[in-house]
Amino acid sequence: MIKNTTSIIIPVFNTSVDALDRSIRSAIFQSAPLEILVVDDGSNDITASYLDDNFAHLQNVTVIHKSNGGVSSARNVGLEYAQGEFIAFLDADDELKLNFLSDAIKILENTEIDAVFGGLEHIMADRSVCYEQCQFFNSENDYILIEKDKVDVLRASLFDRLALVDIGLSPAMYVSNCSALYRASSITGIRFSEDIVISEDRLFNWSVFDNVECIALSGQVWYRYYQNESSSSMRLRPNAAIELANTAQAFLDHSANASSYLLHSVSLGLYECYKQALNFSIFRASASDFVSITGESKSAYVKKILTAPPFQHLFKNCKIDSYAFAIISIMVKLRLYCLVYYCESFYHFIH
Repeated sequence: MIKNTTSIIIPVFNTSVDALDRSIRSAIFQSAPLEILVVDDGSNDITASYLDDNFAHLQNVTVIHKSNGGVSSARNVGLEYAQGEFIAFLDADDELKLNFLSDAIKILENTEIDAVFGGLEHIMADRSVCYEQCQFFNSENDYILIEKDKVDVLRASLFDRLALVDIGLSPAMYVSNCSALYRASSITGIRFSEDIVISEDRLFNWSVFDNVECIALSGQVWYRYYQNESSSSMRLRPNAAIELANTAQAFLDHSANASSYLLHSVSLGLYECYKQALNFSIFRASASDFVSITGESKSAYVKKILTAPPFQHLFKNCKIDSYAFAIISIMVKLRLYCLVYYCESFYHFIH
């Protein structure tokens, strides 16, 4: 471990040259000692060669080539190589703000703090900007501390943005591992679940929150998250039913011994997975295109989602204060899956 050095891990898979330049250079220009680990996750020859030709020769950049295994696999390889006292993650089409490391390391100079989380600036496809950040009520400090006895509130914020209101903060969620700086010792033995492809960062943070004594929340925005038509969050995902069912099951597994307070928040996470399974699939293509891509009708696909065990658990055992949830729960219990499809399609249309 190299004292006072930060390892920034950047997974890359066929990212555009412009986005790569923006991302990697935002790491290079940080005003703190660092090593940059660019993990090429089986990209095409154009991307791989571009990384080698433009960045591999730089003193503090290491380009690692591996066969394709997904973003979690790439981040895990980066963690194996990392030698820094601190760890940060950056996606290849996003950007760190220039003050990120200098500000975050200043907070971690307090050796009792295991990690610090800042805010994100979302750059939408139309170039509009929205913010996800913690704002403090009645605080004169640049950050606040969440001690071990309050960590369940922070864990609840992974699923429920209102959870932090309970401790006097504005609504926010700490789902992402971006805009965060972790003390390497606090994530020893923690890795990303490589069989989870959606919300793997949320599950990573759940494990981190289990492993820490003190977390700092900063009101500063340190990360620019770019959304565009080619990003994974915008594309049709033919396997969304399986992917989101796996994520929902992982939420249940992680919360097996959780308090009743936390279980309610996890229920919101399960419901979010269900809604994402719909949004990432049946609402991203016309009926004919959907059949040609998935081999199933949209109504049959909704049945596949609803018969997955974690979603059966959601609608049979969880309580969420929502008329829509109550109505869908009744339909699921009566196995009226086709009717669910029409109701969800109508609800999506009017919103």
